[in-house]
Amino acid sequence: MKALTLASVLAVTAFAAPVFAQDLADLACAEFAAMDNAGQMAVLADLKVLQSEMASSQEMTPEALQAAVVENCTVDSEMMIEDAFRKAFE
Repeated sequence: MKALTLASVLAVTAFAAPVFAQDLADLACAEFAAMDNAGQMAVLADLKVLQSEMASSQEMTPEALQAAVVENCTVDSEMMIEDAFRKAFE
């Protein structure tokens, strides 16, 4: 029973690993746009660390931030996701 549970956890983790394994600095908007909602929100949660490094004190809800990043990515699908994230706070 424990082996089956462990195998299930490992299988689920294997599907989630590519999102987190990829360096966010190398993630393009086109790749971000191809993710489902959960994948996009996971990337944005990881990018929230950048917000503390920026001078902007602007706060956004996760949904508003996602919409702003998606809008920036729509303008330029070759833009890197970090740049689209930073632009959301300009």
